[in-house]
Amino acid sequence: MTRAITLETIRNAGAAVYTVARRTPLVKLDPLTPNGRGDADPATRIHLKLETLQTIGSFKIRGAVNAIRALSPEQLAAGVWTVSAGNAAQGVALAARDAGAPCTVMVIDTAPDTKLSAIERLGARIVTASYDECWRTVEQHQCDRFPGHFVHPFDDDLFISGNGTIGLEILEQLPDVDAIVASVGGGGLLSGIATAARALKPDIRIYAAEPETAAPLATSLANGRASSFPSWQASFVDGCGGKSIISTMWPLLRDAVDASIVVSLDEIKLAMGRVATGARVIAEGAGAGAVAAAWAKAAPGEESPVPLMLPDPETVYQRMVDHEFALCGTPDDIKRKLESLSRCHGEGELQWFSWLTPQGLMPWDDLQRQLEIFAEEIMPEFRD
Repeated sequence: MTRAITLETIRNAGAAVYTVARRTPLVKLDPLTPNGRGDADPATRIHLKLETLQTIGSFKIRGAVNAIRALSPEQLAAGVWTVSAGNAAQGVALAARDAGAPCTVMVIDTAPDTKLSAIERLGARIVTASYDECWRTVEQHQCDRFPGHFVHPFDDDLFISGNGTIGLEILEQLPDVDAIVASVGGGGLLSGIATAARALKPDIRIYAAEPETAAPLATSLANGRASSFPSWQASFVDGCGGKSIISTMWPLLRDAVDASIVVSLDEIKLAMGRVATGARVIAEGAGAGAVAAAWAKAAPGEESPVPLMLPDPETVYQRMVDHEFALCGTPDDIKRKLESLSRCHGEGELQWFSWLTPQGLMPWDDLQRQLEIFAEEIMPEFRD
């Protein structure tokens, strides 16, 4: 199978990608060098590419837009469909809506309501299916249940080329970068980044990151062929890893990476804390997995060096409050803080509001009551 993924296709993808996606910043994991070691500190050497700042909170919008913008008017009129219950589904739904194309998403019948609601808000029609049918569709690139054009969530040259624009941005923002680490699931992100980065800097090192509970790429590299992971387990890291590497992606991934770094769930949890306290960013398990893997390469054998890098939930929460990433207090306190933020950011700019609670530490009844207070006593004063 000949793939059409080159530096040229990635550069050309930018014309479509940047009509919807944005160039995201590259920031140090911790610019304050808490232990005073300067550039010797892994926290200052590791940089984060903040794709969470995309409209849908994920890099998937890049590939989706590039794939859908390449379709003919007739194909768009016939509609598009994909299989995903997460970020790829939202990316395809948003790109389809932007292009005026009907969109259908096949989702696993166990998908949480929160993900289904996010997909529906973008105008897509949802059809549920079993895990086996969804995975079979991913492998076979087809399903007789749906008309229209199938946009594969990762095994698509246009999708991969769109993702590759991240690699171009990284080399522009940090020309002396010596290694890139990305979490791998299907492989569309890593393949695109590696193609762009190696074309511009042939000696750069590319590493995949996988959780210990789902590491089929590491298994495949060890076996020299696309393989299944023998001891797969579900975990909170649901955005990377998987049960197997599909055969059509194996040649790309085999050539893309120097190695796959397998990290423990505990290492990923620590990385989530490092990202929160250092960069003031809340990372999900898949994103933090790459940070955990990068830390393992930057400081091999070194465990968490200072207490700051091992925050407990209360420390993370307090830092969020101190920097106004979280607001707490009485209804009147919250009103004053929201008014202050509104003055800082401009009228109409505060459009998103998330309710964050430490997992397992707040009873649902208390959470419901707090939401009711917010809706009844605070929101009415900020309506247009």
